[in-house]
Amino acid sequence: MKRSVIALVVMLMAGTSFVWATPPTEMEISYDPAPPSAGQARGVLHVEAKHISDHLDKHYLRRLVIYRNGVKEQEIAYTRQKYPSKFIEDIPLIVKPGETISVEVFCSQGGSKRAELTIDSISPAPADDLSAF
Repeated sequence: MKRSVIALVVMLMAGTSFVWATPPTEMEISYDPAPPSAGQARGVLHVEAKHISDHLDKHYLRRLVIYRNGVKEQEIAYTRQKYPSKFIEDIPLIVKPGETISVEVFCSQGGSKRAELTIDSISPAPADDLSAF
């Protein structure tokens, strides 16, 4: 009897840690290309996720995973969140037109969110277009 009461208390306490967690609710990703070089572009993957936290050192987005065409390519670990209402990160990345990039973020107290982006075409910025000269 005593063991079952202890087990019940432990299970209830373990379950309450996820009740107060707020997983990421929205996420947007975008890609800012640089001028193309040999059919590829060096650019920046911009990730912005809505994630509210009152304790940035305890409740934060702890991991970001980047997938290219469905295959895990990069994983980044974090130890805190910079802003109390959102997570923002810019990641250097080389992509080709037609590739699908998806990003998944994980909360330190449970929950995750995933967003996907297909790279249509990569064109040079207007200042880099010298064909008019």
